[in-house]
Amino acid sequence: MEGSQGGGSEREKSNSSSSTTPVSAVATFWKDFKKASNEEKLVLFNSLLKGYQEEVDKLTKRAKFGENACLNIYQKLYEAPDPYPVLTSIAEDAKLSELESENRKMKVELEEFRTESTYLKNQQATIRRLEERTRQLEQQGLLQSQLQLANEESGHNKRYCSTFISCGEEFLIFNILCVSDC
Repeated sequence: MEGSQGGGSEREKSNSSSSTTPVSAVATFWKDFKKASNEEKLVLFNSLLKGYQEEVDKLTKRAKFGENACLNIYQKLYEAPDPYPVLTSIAEDAKLSELESENRKMKVELEEFRTESTYLKNQQATIRRLEERTRQLEQQGLLQSQLQLANEESGHNKRYCSTFISCGEEFLIFNILCVSDC
């Protein structure tokens, strides 16, 4: 049965061709038998019967060969391991590979988001620091303007006081002079 898988053995070729050629020989012999007279038919009948019997034997042999070939193929297929686990394993490996690829992409995207988040947090911290510094500067500016205003008022008060004092001294002097004149 080894030749049934390849290009064909001598046995296969003889089984396939031997059944077609003798049929035509038996058919020709049958035509001759029908044309023959009754006496010749008695002589030819044994050889015709023998020809048919040989053809039946060849067909039987051919059928058994085909049945054996099918049985051998079936047995080999039956003995072969079930491909389902291997196929599911391959499918799972492909799916796993696809999931790993998707996982890598998501990790890269997550890292990009983390970098962007850190950058935004740094910007927010910088904004808070600048706002605090602005408040401090505004408070300093307000204090300085209040001090400046106080200094200006103080300067005005000093001038007013000095003017008042000088006026008060003049008034005292005037009073003293007036009292002494009187």
